[in-house]
Amino acid sequence: MAENNIIHKIALSMLKGMNAEIIRHISDCGITPEEFFALEAPALADALKMPRINMLERMNRDEAIFKARKEKEVMDRHNIRGSFLLDDDFPVRLLHIADPPVMLYQLGHTDLDGLHIANVVGTRRPSPYGLDFAEKLIEDLSAYFPDLIIVSGLAFGIDAAAHKASIKAERETVAVVAHGLNMIYPAAHRPCKDDFKNRRIYRDRISFR
Repeated sequence: MAENNIIHKIALSMLKGMNAEIIRHISDCGITPEEFFALEAPALADALKMPRINMLERMNRDEAIFKARKEKEVMDRHNIRGSFLLDDDFPVRLLHIADPPVMLYQLGHTDLDGLHIANVVGTRRPSPYGLDFAEKLIEDLSAYFPDLIIVSGLAFGIDAAAHKASIKAERETVAVVAHGLNMIYPAAHRPCKDDFKNRRIYRDRISFR
């Protein structure tokens, strides 16, 4: 049952046009993810008080389930965890942004609800001063906050400097990437993959339109 549950949640995130607002509406109507994919389109539209838009059609829902099963196989092979928008373990801070992702995919075990989290991002072509400043900033913050978590994007420049400074300071670091967790981009950072304590994807699989 738990296996099917996560597959249906992933499938919801793969439906074109799906977003946090619709997910909450589905829940408010008392429809579970399993029921969303089990009901026939007319009954589902009636239960949700929605017109029969494309995401409710059986063909599109079946295709989403197929893709979700493939996604789950990849997650199992690489020990990737998924958190659904309405799950208890979904990061609280993300619930307060305008359009949170439906699914969050995580490789690693850092607590994204940690008390002291700092986001450090910047130019891909920093000056020596910028690189020194990023490292000194994280060094100083680490001295005050032993539980500090640094979040950045794994890109060239300031992002990479922030991750490296976090590792040097023996603090946890989280990489928010714009691609799947089966790769590291830019490729120049691949030799450092064993140094990164956590690599994550914060990706809304479907954009809010």
